[in-house]
Amino acid sequence: LGIDAIPLKDTADPANLLKVTGSTNTQGTGAVKRKEKIDTQIAALITQVLPNGNFVIDGSQEILINNEIRELTVKGVIRPQDIKSDNTIDSTQIAEARITYGGRG
Repeated sequence: LGIDAIPLKDTADPANLLKVTGSTNTQGTGAVKRKEKIDTQIAALITQVLPNGNFVIDGSQEILINNEIRELTVKGVIRPQDIKSDNTIDSTQIAEARITYGGRG
């Protein structure tokens, strides 16, 4: 017997062979609030002595906070007379100050 000779009980309707339906509904909200305050001292190097006697400084520091790296950098120009006896200077005494705070992680 050939395949044409096999009797079929019902005839299949191609329109109803496969029926797929579905729906998706997604809702969500989120918020991140972060407040940080850092009091630190950064060691900086004098990278240049200007003709007027002022110093160009450059320094950076990495801090690990909550498994995240925080990087603090300071660059600018300072006057020798503003350097305190303990070899420090306030950030308010840095001319052309470029102070950055960032991180990764």
